[in-house]
Amino acid sequence: MSDLKVSPQDLGIGRLFEVVREAVIVAEAATGRILLWNQSATRIFGYSPTEALELRLEELIPEGHRKALLRNRGAENGLGIGSEGVLELHAVRKGGEEISVEMSFSSMAPVGSAEDSAALFVLAIVREVTERKRTLDRLADSERRFATVLSNARAYVYRCRNEPGYANEFASDYALDLTGYPPEDLLVGGPVCFGDLIVEEDKGKVWEGVQKALARGEGFELRYTIRRRDGELRKVEEYGQGIYGEGGDVVALEGIVYDVTERERAVERLSEAEERYRTLVERIPAIVYIEEINGRMTTLYDSPQIDAMLGYPQDKHLDDPDYWMKIIHPDDRERVEAEERHAGTRGESFSQEYRVVAADGRVVWVRDDAVIVRDGADEALYLQGFIFDITERKEAEERLQDAEARYRALVEQVPVVIYTQDIEHDGAISYISPRIEEIMGYSPQEYVRDPDLWVETTHPEDRERVLAEDRRVQETGDSFGIECRKVTRDGRVIWVRDEAVLVRTPEGKPLYWQGIFMDITERKVLEEQLEYQALHDSLTGLPNRALFMDRLEHAVVRARRRAAKLAVLFMDLDDFKVINDSLGHEAGDRLLVAVAERLRACLRPEDTAARLGGDEFTILLEDLTGVGGAVRAVERITEALQTAFVLGRREVFITASFGIALWEEVGQRPADLLRNADQAMYRAKHAGKARYDVFEEVMNARALERLELENDLRRALERRELALHYQPVVTLDTGKVMGFEALVRWNRPEHGLLTAEEFAPLAEDTGLIVPMGRWVIQEACRQAREWRQRYPGVQPPTVFVNLSAKQLQDADLAHTVARTTRQTGLDPRSLELEITEGTAMGDAAATAAVLEEVKALGVRVAIDDFGTGYSSLSYLERFPVDTLKIDHSFVANLGRSSGPTVLVKAMIDLAHTLGLKVIAEGVETGEQLQRVRELGCDMAQGFHLARPLPGAAAGDLLETGTL
Repeated sequence: MSDLKVSPQDLGIGRLFEVVREAVIVAEAATGRILLWNQSATRIFGYSPTEALELRLEELIPEGHRKALLRNRGAENGLGIGSEGVLELHAVRKGGEEISVEMSFSSMAPVGSAEDSAALFVLAIVREVTERKRTLDRLADSERRFATVLSNARAYVYRCRNEPGYANEFASDYALDLTGYPPEDLLVGGPVCFGDLIVEEDKGKVWEGVQKALARGEGFELRYTIRRRDGELRKVEEYGQGIYGEGGDVVALEGIVYDVTERERAVERLSEAEERYRTLVERIPAIVYIEEINGRMTTLYDSPQIDAMLGYPQDKHLDDPDYWMKIIHPDDRERVEAEERHAGTRGESFSQEYRVVAADGRVVWVRDDAVIVRDGADEALYLQGFIFDITERKEAEERLQDAEARYRALVEQVPVVIYTQDIEHDGAISYISPRIEEIMGYSPQEYVRDPDLWVETTHPEDRERVLAEDRRVQETGDSFGIECRKVTRDGRVIWVRDEAVLVRTPEGKPLYWQGIFMDITERKVLEEQLEYQALHDSLTGLPNRALFMDRLEHAVVRARRRAAKLAVLFMDLDDFKVINDSLGHEAGDRLLVAVAERLRACLRPEDTAARLGGDEFTILLEDLTGVGGAVRAVERITEALQTAFVLGRREVFITASFGIALWEEVGQRPADLLRNADQAMYRAKHAGKARYDVFEEVMNARALERLELENDLRRALERRELALHYQPVVTLDTGKVMGFEALVRWNRPEHGLLTAEEFAPLAEDTGLIVPMGRWVIQEACRQAREWRQRYPGVQPPTVFVNLSAKQLQDADLAHTVARTTRQTGLDPRSLELEITEGTAMGDAAATAAVLEEVKALGVRVAIDDFGTGYSSLSYLERFPVDTLKIDHSFVANLGRSSGPTVLVKAMIDLAHTLGLKVIAEGVETGEQLQRVRELGCDMAQGFHLARPLPGAAAGDLLETGTL
């Protein structure tokens, strides 16, 4: 075929080949090689005739469109002469640009060939239809958008016949919403006509209105009532027009119908509201007025109360619009006129107190409160205001001024300081009685002139405590009462009792303190003496058992907070009874005093030595690095005791036995520490006296166990040994699962599955609780998001996550929660963080600040183990709490006696009063479940309902919805 020669004349197309606007292309039927190519083909495809002759016809078509082309040119099945086809295809211009084309195909042989011969050539006539294709696509898009708008429109669009039944030829989808019938039911031949839905009393009116409008050649607007399929009556508005034929006859109607039922109801409610407000205006105990701001303050309206209050008729302003200015008392008129004249240039409100003269001549004090109404250009138009009769209040103020003068004389004579301290002026003293100069040496005038003097005279060590109490009282509204030290002008330190109440505006804004201030120095000295006697040994002056235990408890708290170590030494003098028996008790007492003095000399200032009684002494050693520090202290004391004690004319030598107990961080109380030291001392004494013994058996065992536990716990997160189980929380009124409490479990190698109670205290003490807590929040949020995706038709469950004290101290907590919910895609409202009462009150101010940050994210907050912590309930008001979880100990005792029932009922009622939800924890029997339901509890959890479950099993509960 490569030698085949062909010309336009061979194909019978002659001059037409070059003059047509379409591309004319001739190609071999078998190979598709292009043989002829006109100028229009060059214009459309960009190839010159020479370039085109190197191409095959299918190379002009993108690969995905070639199959149809090959079939039509006979490359696949071999076509005979006369075979034809038309295709719309994508084509490729030189350079790669795609265009849309229409190709007409004819298969043929040169002129003179037999009709039944096989086709040698394919003649393709190509038209570019790119723009037409785009136009058609835009038209299709437009039609689709119009159909979508019509389907989504909140109105019924129709086309119907102009006959009483209004048989529809078209009805939009909104027909179902409006009438209760699908659109097809309203069409011609359907079971119902739209006109049949019009109530009987409106049918005639509708037909008459339509026909009158059509007769005038106008559109029509109608309002009438229809009865829906379910019998409900709906008010509608219809806007329509006629469709006219060639002869001017109305051939159809088309229009749109709106449901205006709710609007009509709103109009009725508005009318009722206007009537109510008019009644209200005419009954409130004040004159309501409207006054035009036009340079002379013209009255436009007065309510009827003007007659009752002042004796003037309500319509007096109709006869004299300026009458109000005329009845203002002459002494106040200029001030009121000036204020009202400039009212439009200042602010948005107006308030004055002045006198007016009533119709019967009485002088009445009034308070005039108004708002300024402005136009769009912010120009003042008129005042709308209230006028109250305040005559009685003014008379009371005058009486108060008289009483104030009398009470001032009394205040200045009482033997305490009375003061007033302003809040708005940085705590400046506005009044202080003269007694202050006798106590402090500063005059009242000095306190008034110097706002800082009040704070500066507070002892530096007490200043922050006093200021913190001041701030707390301003927040809570409690009364202020504190005992603190003051420094007088001559440098003396005295004790004072400061008690005050915070006076507020009716809106609750703090105004000033009113308080009393008295010198209690003598009382404090006596109290300190009594306290010293109560807490110290009367013989040696050392702390006694009560003070020692108090210091030990505080030392344990400090050690726990700082991760430090401390030790208790228990010292018992060897053979002290011999001294008493041989030299007498007086000598024994002198020996005990001398031993106490040497003890003090051997210890650091921060250590505490105490006498428990008899010849028993205890020593508290803080900030140790280990047991070695305690041993060195014993050695120092032993060395100090080796020097002879001189008792009268006798020298006495004494030794002591010591027991050492080192404080352990896990599970040890201060009393346990003292007992351990005592036991170690007895072992030392039994072993031969004049020696020490360390309480090691329990200590070593626990220390090793704790070390192993801590090391394993540190690796638990890395090894992914932690897991969460989820205990369902059930809504009691429906029985449905509304959420899950996430409970951490540790699959500790060689120990099995551990609950949080077995390792969380150690995690808290070591600080591991912070990264562990972050993982728990992350995993709980991930699981909750997975549940939501897996069960999209189920109400998203709330996941409850416990927070520890150290997590609350983590400054990054709120950011961690925000980042976690964002990364997991969980709605923050599906997360609820739980804190215990003890955790919350550890640092109440810091806790409140952290919880406010968390609440701002949308996360909810619950108080766990409610009822087992602090007796003060003030934190419920201070903290942004949503839910209370009643501790299982209360639930377990329900039904055993009346006490637990009363307590639980009180907790539930308190929570509901504060707008909180209540969850009963630890429900383990059907009776307990019934009890908490009867007491009004909102939700419950416990083994009776379900044990903690892995995430997948918990998700199965969501699918069923109930337990």
